[in-house]
Amino acid sequence: MTPPVVHSLREQIREHIVEGIVSGRWKPGERIVERRIATELEVSQTPVREALRELETLRLIESAPNK
Repeated sequence: MTPPVVHSLREQIREHIVEGIVSGRWKPGERIVERRIATELEVSQTPVREALRELETLRLIESAPNK
């Protein structure tokens, strides 16, 4: 029997963000605010920041510091 796949918190947050982009929650060019996602998911900002960095590395989002 195959054990269940356990995703890290960062991976779960990354998937949440990708689903939001695909579903149209965030429009092209719209800000994805780290603090709002952390509050919404009741997590600290660190795993949200890590997920956003990973999506930026994959060129799915662009970072705009201090905006």
